[in-house]
Amino acid sequence: YLHVPDTQELGFAEFQRYFTQESCKKGLIVDLRHNRGGFASQLFLRQLRQMPVGYYVPRPGRGVPLACPDQSTTAKIVLLIDENTASDGEIWAAAFRRHGMGRIIGTRTWGGVVDVGPANLEL
Repeated sequence: YLHVPDTQELGFAEFQRYFTQESCKKGLIVDLRHNRGGFASQLFLRQLRQMPVGYYVPRPGRGVPLACPDQSTTAKIVLLIDENTASDGEIWAAAFRRHGMGRIIGTRTWGGVVDVGPANLEL
């Protein structure tokens, strides 16, 4: 289970803190409920799409096989959303659906993606 409160610094820190521990499981629940948005959904999506290219297999009795790269997953993914999932959280959910990355469970999102990117203003 990964709760991602936003797609900014806090959400990125939470995701990175727990993804490595959770990525080896058969299923992964990513919770975007009450996600306030941000700017880094592409980074999260790239990480979730990263498939292992191989495994480090230790000698018998010396540990468990580890995926390579270590922050990759073959888990089935479920994305939780609600009406308070906003802005870049909505972009994440839309891309997740478009790329067929797993099931989306919840209610319709806020519906108001906001971008305050660079602008060329001539005054």
